[in-house]
Amino acid sequence: ARAKVKERNPDATFGELGKILGKKFKNLSSKERRIWDKKAAADKERYEREIKEYNNRMESTSEEESGAESEVESEVESAVEVQSSSEAGDETEGDESEVESDSD
Repeated sequence: ARAKVKERNPDATFGELGKILGKKFKNLSSKERRIWDKKAAADKERYEREIKEYNNRMESTSEEESGAESEVESEVESAVEVQSSSEAGDETEGDESEVESDSD
């Protein structure tokens, strides 16, 4: 329908085409309009099904990423703890040597 209207009104803007098509739709008989209403209802069902599938995929992906992030965070925390404890050990060793040298 849009292509035919555009062909008849080549200089019409997008907004003007919308107005023309809106007028044509309002002037349809109830029988003709039901055809388009059925198509719109079917397309709405398709949209709702697809958006639900999309949201489920995004939720699954988000949960997987969240799990992966948690694993990485745990590994980083473990590495920091190991590094902190070894640095603390280095400081302790340095303190002992100072204590030993003081007693001489």
